[in-house]
This record gives sequence, C-alpha cells and structure tokens, in this order.
Amino acid sequence: MKTLIALFSNTWDTLIQNEGFDDTESGAGCARFIAAKWENLLADIPETEVAVFHPSMANTGDYFPSHYRRFIQVGHFLEDRIRNVFELCFEKGYQQVLFVDSAAAFTSAKKIKNYISHLDSHDLVFVPSETGSVHIAGMQLNVFPVWDSFQFYQDESVVEMLSDCIRHNVSYSLEPVIQWKESVDQLWREATAPKPSRLKS
Repeated sequence: MKTLIALFSNTWDTLIQNEGFDDTESGAGCARFIAAKWENLLADIPETEVAVFHPSMANTGDYFPSHYRRFIQVGHFLEDRIRNVFELCFEKGYQQVLFVDSAAAFTSAKKIKNYISHLDSHDLVFVPSETGSVHIAGMQLNVFPVWDSFQFYQDESVVEMLSDCIRHNVSYSLEPVIQWKESVDQLWREATAPKPSRLKS
C-alpha cells in the first residue's frame, strides 16, 4: 500500500521567521538546506509519495523537488491545520498518511521506512519527543472518522493519544523517543553555519 508522506512546514518556517531573514538570501539558504536534506533522505524510499503543506501561498522558501505535491495549510489553530492535513490526504484517495514536521530532516531513511512498515500493520504510529510532544505520526484511513487528538505539538500529547487508542480500540505502534529539541538545534546550526569562501587567496 502506497504511503503519502506529508511534510508539514511549521517548526522550520518559524525558526527562519524568528531569525528575521525570511525574505533574504540567508533565509533562502536555510530553506534550500532543509529541502535538500529531505530530497536526499526520501530518494531512498521510492515506494512513497510526498506532499508539502505550506502555511500560505506566499511561501517563498519552497525549494522542494517539483514532483512533490503542494498544498496550503487550512485552519486558524495549529490543531485544525494538522487535522486538515489528514483529511485532505484521505480525500485525495490515500489509504495511509505519515505526518512529518519538516524540521525532522535529521532523521534517517531507515527510520522513516520503519515507521511506514509499522503503519502497514497498525492503525496509528506515534513518534514521541523527549517532552511527550509528537512531530511524526502515521494514520490509516479507517481511524480518521473517530480520531480527535490532533494536539501533536503539546507536551505530553502522546499520553492523550495513547488513551484515545484504548478508548477507540485501535491498534498503535509507539516508536522510540526522539530528542527533538537537541536534534532540531543541531540541524539549525548546520543550516546557518558560515559557508566556505570560493574566492582564491
């Protein structure tokens, strides 16, 4: 079964904007960096399709490959925008969706393949951070009509999700914890590191 990987631009866009160079060459360089990381990572997973969900049509940092599908996030609150990602993907005919914050480019193709493999045999897949927030989650189509826990980014949100799994009697795979803040900070340092000069001395 083909899985759609939904890259959700949230954390990374926020980092760029908070640095104050969202429309400058430095901001564009960071956007290119993250897009290249994902292109290289997902090139090793040809059995998937990829869609990028941007905050608005005005997004100028889209350097993802042209064959990735593009969508706009819909909803005033973050929880609504996440819910609408799944809803749109399922409406487009996909049977299973792996939601991934685009800042998770520090992960590996092997881990993404594991998440997809576990989603093949479970209704839901959760990848919690060290604080219990969730930035990577997979869902099967049959679960969406009854699922109401989309507050992924809140601390301890995985606890509520696991409780809902029991309440709705759906199967799940709880993946190993990822060190989200440390990993994103390291990725940001790599993206903003000074580039070697090409000028000859």
